[in-house]
Amino acid sequence: MVETDHKRSLYRVIIGHDGLHLAEEEARLAGESRTLTGQISAATKALAHHVPKGMSLDQFIKLAAEPEIDAKIKAGGEQSVKLPAGHMVLYPASSLHRVTPVTRGARIASFFWIQSMVRDEGARRILFELDQSVQAIGQDRGQDDAEVIRLTGVYHNLLRRWADV
Repeated sequence: MVETDHKRSLYRVIIGHDGLHLAEEEARLAGESRTLTGQISAATKALAHHVPKGMSLDQFIKLAAEPEIDAKIKAGGEQSVKLPAGHMVLYPASSLHRVTPVTRGARIASFFWIQSMVRDEGARRILFELDQSVQAIGQDRGQDDAEVIRLTGVYHNLLRRWADV
């Protein structure tokens, strides 16, 4: 195999019809290789935003399917939700869930994803719990209380530190 740096120093010598055919085939394959490398690079870049922080794309792709997913859902405590038409369920993508089959009528669904500014689930949980505590203390002491204002500042500083924007 000839490395790229070495290839730049070589002179091309084409001899005969077979040599010309081989040179054309090599040029075609090199062009295809550049095109495919560009496509792979673009796809890798597009997927990188969906890979959890601290994990490479290769590690993410190699994640094994979870054969015991139903058992894990049941172990986590099953909740059944049936809402009136026009209502929705909002839940974190990290939660295990399933949709049961329609037994009567029709299901018309719309789904979408909302990306949090804070990628790390643990950091989001800390912010949520801190916010809940700030709100509760604010109810007791009032929103103008010095400690409520200071805790609100801590919340916003953590949000700025952990946000991916």
